[in-house]
Amino acid sequence: EGVQEGTMRPIKPQQFIVNLISLCIFPFAARPMLSIIFGMDDAAFMRFIAERKKELPDFFRNALRP
Repeated sequence: EGVQEGTMRPIKPQQFIVNLISLCIFPFAARPMLSIIFGMDDAAFMRFIAERKKELPDFFRNALRP
């Protein structure tokens, strides 16, 4: 519907789902590396994840705009 109305760019559902899952799982899979790169302890990592929960919906909305 959104694509037909011009309010959303076309994307294959499979691509959207893989992008969504990847962006959600990657920080946990890469936690050791991210902790070293950004100097995060456990508390800082949890703050990062809380921030990410707010950032990702906006990221996807913006990515789907035409």
